[in-house]
Amino acid sequence: MSSHQRGVLYVALAAIAWSSAGVLTRAIAAPAAAQLFWRALFAGACLLGVVAVQSRGRILTPFRRLGLPGLGVAVSFATASSCFMLALGQTTVARVLFIQAASPFLAAALAWLAVRERVERRTAAAMCVAIGGIATMLGSSLGGGHLAGDLLATTMALAFSSAIVLTRVHREVLMTPAMCLAMVLAAVVSAPLADPLAASAHDIGLLAAFGAGQMCLGLALFAVGGRLVPASEAALITTLEVVLGPIWVWFAYAEQPDRSTLVGGAIVLIAVVAHALSDGPSEPAGSG
Repeated sequence: MSSHQRGVLYVALAAIAWSSAGVLTRAIAAPAAAQLFWRALFAGACLLGVVAVQSRGRILTPFRRLGLPGLGVAVSFATASSCFMLALGQTTVARVLFIQAASPFLAAALAWLAVRERVERRTAAAMCVAIGGIATMLGSSLGGGHLAGDLLATTMALAFSSAIVLTRVHREVLMTPAMCLAMVLAAVVSAPLADPLAASAHDIGLLAAFGAGQMCLGLALFAVGGRLVPASEAALITTLEVVLGPIWVWFAYAEQPDRSTLVGGAIVLIAVVAHALSDGPSEPAGSG
């Protein structure tokens, strides 16, 4: 398996891990800010354990080597995670997910501005098909948004795209410590907004699984895979999160998605899988 294929696999597994958020969130009664605090706290603690294993107990050394790129990734992921949770309380889930689906285009633009990384034609085509599929999934539910929520969701998409580009460009930096720092920052930022004790013991248990399992696993996988594939391609693969989220809710709560969700999800899945199967040299978009 080539390094590029491993990167595709790791990013896809990260997206699958993140896609379980809806199932866990549905079972938690705590306010969004408290959820963000506990999720980030548990994810940060879990990632610290991963860093300890990677560094063979020399925990501080990887953090000292982060430099500005690593700090940029930490701030970007912390911003994306925080804005995602806050946006859900200000606008519709559909609008948040649709704005999130713009991440491949934002990542492609930022990567081109930063290092002139070109987008392959097959990736550009898959991105267009995927966003069409997501628009089909969400359909009429895109209406009824609020400016504050849309701005938070846009900030989330920009921050996530920035983190993807930094991870790709600075492949020499071990990004797991950056992910750990991101969760610590998210917990610190959310603490004044949250009442941690508002979460019940049951909620805290679920948030431990949410943070230490779903969030930590996804970030750890992305820290490895994001360095091995172009930024636009990594962002494209993460759209699997949008597709798989309703499927897990269907399985867990027997909440059957409507036809547009199934059709749109199938379009996105086909676009991402076809792109992955076409792995190989191809002409960059816009090349003469």
